[in-house]
Amino acid sequence: MSHGTYGTYGTDGTRAMSILHPLGLLALAAVPVLIALSLWRWRRREVVVSSLLLWRDVATAWRQAPHARRRRQADPLLVLRVAVAVVLAAALCGPVWLRPARVARRLVIVLDRSASMAARRPDGSTRWRACRDGLLKLLVRLDAADRVELVAVPPPVGRSVPPELDRQEAASLLLGLLPSEAPVTPQELARAATEAARGRPGASVVVATDAPLAGLPAGVSVLATGAPLRNLGITAFAARLTRDGRHEVLVTVANASAEPLAATVVLRANGREVARRRLDLAPAADQHVVFEARLGPAAVLDAYVAGPAGAPDDLEADDRAWLARSAPRVRVAWVGDDCYTLRRALAIQDGVELADLAEPPPEAVPRGFDLAVYYHAAPRALAGGSVVVVAPRAPVGGLRPGPLAEAGPASVVARTDPLLAAVQLEGVALGRVPRPELPAGFRTLVAAGGVPVIGRWREGGATLTYVGTDPAASDWPLDPSFPIFWANLVSGATGQGLEAGALASVRPGEAVPVRGDASLEEPGGERRPLASGVFRPERTGLYRLVSGNETRAIAVSLLSEAETLAAGSEAAPASDLLARREESAGLAGAWRLGGWLTLLALGLVVAHGWLAARTRA
Repeated sequence: MSHGTYGTYGTDGTRAMSILHPLGLLALAAVPVLIALSLWRWRRREVVVSSLLLWRDVATAWRQAPHARRRRQADPLLVLRVAVAVVLAAALCGPVWLRPARVARRLVIVLDRSASMAARRPDGSTRWRACRDGLLKLLVRLDAADRVELVAVPPPVGRSVPPELDRQEAASLLLGLLPSEAPVTPQELARAATEAARGRPGASVVVATDAPLAGLPAGVSVLATGAPLRNLGITAFAARLTRDGRHEVLVTVANASAEPLAATVVLRANGREVARRRLDLAPAADQHVVFEARLGPAAVLDAYVAGPAGAPDDLEADDRAWLARSAPRVRVAWVGDDCYTLRRALAIQDGVELADLAEPPPEAVPRGFDLAVYYHAAPRALAGGSVVVVAPRAPVGGLRPGPLAEAGPASVVARTDPLLAAVQLEGVALGRVPRPELPAGFRTLVAAGGVPVIGRWREGGATLTYVGTDPAASDWPLDPSFPIFWANLVSGATGQGLEAGALASVRPGEAVPVRGDASLEEPGGERRPLASGVFRPERTGLYRLVSGNETRAIAVSLLSEAETLAAGSEAAPASDLLARREESAGLAGAWRLGGWLTLLALGLVVAHGWLAARTRA
């Protein structure tokens, strides 16, 4: 058994010699035992002889001899025995000679894959290529034992990134990645870098981005890959129907250049030009344009902006935007454990699209959804939208679940609330319900024995509905009031969803619910199958989702002022981004001396036998 590593140190502070098994030193107890046995053999003994004449001469010669010659001579056999004991004790200790070795480094790369990383630089390359080249130079300086972790923001869709890579695997992955056209905020990058620095002590964390970052923890380096930007982009695109049957279409165009630019905005419906407008944009400013037109049954609107003829535009992803007409529907995000009865009560309703999310999203209600249902889960943040928490097991804002208790008779407290229209809960066994600590402004709708079971409150801009009883542990799903209650809830969320015939768009990276198996036609014309769940587009453009006989257009537009105006600083030298490599002594480069000492002990035993035989002869 190993009990640690103990040893001596060299003059430069590097450990030179260590032992793996300090308990082996107990074998040295054999040395005093051997010496004691030898002394016992040399003790004074009385011997009967025939005459003392010769012994008197020996005693006289011994008294007259120098003092050094009168000392007892060392027994060579005893010396060999002690040497064997010492060498065997040293072998049992497991001595090792440690050689200085380089400590393997861990490099964490937080990679910005936002749309602005595809912007062109003055030298003709893109920010993404400058970022990739700088990181490849960084990887060349690593050793084979070093490890790399790649954190892509946003993560690539449909491609998993291993948690640990060597330098060659990391270089191959970098060469295969491309920037998405999704917007990424500096706060998201700073959060990812902070989590990497805290979760991996001792690692070198490098953020490769074109965004200005602030508030980074100590030890986090930034590889900036930006350059002055010359760009015109659409940052807002929306349409609404007026009472007289016309549409008002808003288009906002931003100028990211340091000089004034002239631009032309063109609006098209189903590929046919409807209107155009010329703009004069000041440096680093935007301008709003409102078109009025009778679009009729147009299913798709698109707008594009063009600068002066021959003028370069460094970012193409924001030059065009789309709006697609949607069918009336309520999009519901499901977060948490599975509950068949509750999912069925939601999914059987007309116009409801239910999508599973693997983990709680950053926002309580993800963008693109009208309602979020948390079953046995709690939202991370409350920032708007309609949220339903069912049997939560963690605090939700100011509401804290309490201990479970058997529910008493249920009673409807607020009969006039639209949520409880035609809902009769008297006599329904609700099972065990918690006694929650209620937040400020909580309104109890249904109580059981004085314990709130269903209620509502507002917090952080979100409207929250609390359902304390667990459908999987009660008889409520067997009662007709159960589907009625959830139909009322969905009906209330419909007012916040998309109206029939509305023109809407999603951003790259946002979740688009997919109901049942379908096929997707991408902007380039490629088609691929999609399974039921969530689809996250990475590119802008017009997608078409085909499910059975139904075809739905999905407009994906960047519409991000931050990405349009993004302008970072020049790249930093890669050599400054790695922490200094430390050297220490480790067992990986150690020489183990136990075997050599054992051979030496065997040699001493052979020498002892030879000398003992010669002495007897």
